[in-house]
Amino acid sequence: MKKFITKFDTTAELTTFSATTDFGRPHVSLTEDDSKVHYFEDAYNEPEYVDLGLPSGLKWATCNLGASSSEQTGKYYAWGDTTGYTTEQIQNNDFSASEYNPDNNESLPPYDFTGDLDAKYDAATTERGINWRMPTKANYEELLDSNNTTLEWVTSYNGVPGHIIKSKTNSNTIFLPAAGCATRSSLGSSLAYMGDTDMYLTSTSEEYNKMFTLNMYYYYGDETQSAGNYFYFEGNYERGDFGYPIRPVYVG
Repeated sequence: MKKFITKFDTTAELTTFSATTDFGRPHVSLTEDDSKVHYFEDAYNEPEYVDLGLPSGLKWATCNLGASSSEQTGKYYAWGDTTGYTTEQIQNNDFSASEYNPDNNESLPPYDFTGDLDAKYDAATTERGINWRMPTKANYEELLDSNNTTLEWVTSYNGVPGHIIKSKTNSNTIFLPAAGCATRSSLGSSLAYMGDTDMYLTSTSEEYNKMFTLNMYYYYGDETQSAGNYFYFEGNYERGDFGYPIRPVYVG
């Protein structure tokens, strides 16, 4: 019997042929109970994720949304925007030219929407399917809990500065590039804090027209504050004024 090599099971045998589809993608089942799937005749590949041994069991993507490697910034997204903007679009002022106005755009969450984003407003779900979503503020708090992981600033991860997050349970790691954020105003759009601050969008809002973002940086120290890694959550910016990278989580 023909064997398939997959990320699930390197010894799995083809035992059934399933007519089931997932978002229109045909697949064959590699187990009798249809629990493991191998896709064929399709360019789609499930993005990679890492098990950091977190108490929730949540898995984190190896790269940002819109990126193909860990060190790439990917796209920048306003809160509730599912399209995103590349660095080239931001530098060309495409970001500033786009209106963020939920009053006349049903694809954006209402200004008074609070809580965690619904799937229809979630860029990770829109881009990658129902097995993926944006992380909540609580998910990032778990990820950065010193009981679960360690945090290390590196000036060059394949040439890119950022933070390596390492599991205390199984030593697996992910890398978050210091991608900064995108800003827009009447003067145009630009990129800020690239190379020195990891700024990442969460799906959580607790206040009218505000969203929570993770800001993470390394401080080199002075007479008032010791050197080390610091992070905090910020929720005082209007949703439409800034764009941030997204690091998806796997919930499939």
